[in-house]
Amino acid sequence: MKTSIYALLSAQLLSILGSAVAAVAIPWLLLTAEVGPQKLAWVFAVQSGAAVLAALIGTPFLDRFEKRRTYIACDVLLATASFGLIALYLSHALHPATVAAILACSAIISSLSSAAGSAMIPELLAEDESANQRVNGLIGTFHNFGDLAGPLLGGVIIATLGNVTALAIDGATFVISGLLLWWFLPQRKGAALPAPASEATEEPAKAAYLAGLLAIVHDPMLRRVTLVSGVVNMVISPLLVLFLPVMVKQSGGSALGVGVLFSCFGVGAFLASLLYTWRGAKLAPLPSLAASMLLAVLSLALLPFVPQLGACGLLCVIGAAVGYTGPLEQTLMQNHSPANQIGRIMLAYSACRTVSVPVGFLVVGEVLGQGNSQAAALTLAGLLSLALLASMMPYAVPKEAMR
Repeated sequence: MKTSIYALLSAQLLSILGSAVAAVAIPWLLLTAEVGPQKLAWVFAVQSGAAVLAALIGTPFLDRFEKRRTYIACDVLLATASFGLIALYLSHALHPATVAAILACSAIISSLSSAAGSAMIPELLAEDESANQRVNGLIGTFHNFGDLAGPLLGGVIIATLGNVTALAIDGATFVISGLLLWWFLPQRKGAALPAPASEATEEPAKAAYLAGLLAIVHDPMLRRVTLVSGVVNMVISPLLVLFLPVMVKQSGGSALGVGVLFSCFGVGAFLASLLYTWRGAKLAPLPSLAASMLLAVLSLALLPFVPQLGACGLLCVIGAAVGYTGPLEQTLMQNHSPANQIGRIMLAYSACRTVSVPVGFLVVGEVLGQGNSQAAALTLAGLLSLALLASMMPYAVPKEAMR
């Protein structure tokens, strides 16, 4: 693979690791400030819901500007958000509504960054689909390595150096990520890819914003993968960011305890993403997707009824299911997206997979607010069963693909 791919992979690894540290630091910061589960749920519901706006405001950036520039600009803005939280905290001006606003802006920027990064991969690898699959597997592995190492690192940093240092590390990773791409990723001649002639002359501006969403709706595979991914995010995001921190806080634990539980999830996710990297091409994608969802549903349903050690094991299984399906979903989306619309499709996919996450946060927050963690876990299992049903829907191969 080319140096540019290694630079992109290194940049994403750094950003993922820093974000995993922040995933422990931000909720723990609010919980120590006596913010209750319901208010905490609203903060993260606003954050996740804001990413949907990326489908409307992000299309012009991905269509008209070089994806490399978009990615670097996103890194700069995300670093600014992290350092902004530090400034507000040190000035004693940190309020749940302020945090929600900053996290909402960060969510929009992260969606743009993720879509730009995914859209760059096929361009950098040209027609080598096997390399495309390996790179997606590596990125999935990086995400899951971040889930493994980041929370433990974050818990240790918070316990020894405080939340400010943890957030500073998060901001620094974005700075370094942007510098890596600026230095090692060559600038393409022409800042933007021209729009197809039919779109440039005939397609209304409003329809251009919806092009990625319409492509997903009209393609059976893109539609299925987006639906499964949306349900998984609706469950996993509140499980990690809300359910586990609140459970540890209510039981008198520490940020390090949250990091350990996060890392149990990360162990399974990391190993499963490695499995996909090296064996994913040999396994049927749709049966693998359904099997992963079944394991996750069963593990979540059993979570409230096992001791702490058993809960760690079940979190590993849930992590494995998510760790395998993550790069699988990315590969299916990329391989079934037309080359001239992949930026729009990946952006719409990034937004659609988060549209239901606020519902998950609000539902789980309401149940946790009543002090019933067992009911919250069973609620998450019930929601995830929707992804299992979606993964088992019959799939009709388009006639064009059979020729």
